Amino acid sequence: MLLIELMSGLNANFHKSLMVWINIAHNWLEETTNILNSKIGSFPFKYLGLSIESETKIYMAIGD
Repeated sequence: MLLIELMSGLNANFHKSLMVWINIAHNWLEETTNILNSKIGSFPFKYLGLSIESETKIYMAIGD
């Protein structure tokens, strides 16, 4: 992460970040959020104004 910040000049704001767990031990998630100074999030959550849910339905059009 530090390398990306140095190369791009952009910084991640972990204070505003949410850690959403998927198949991760809860104690690992708590430890990571404490180290990064972020919060534990859950589904559904908003990203750029869009609701992100745990079950996403994907529709595919199949042509002849």
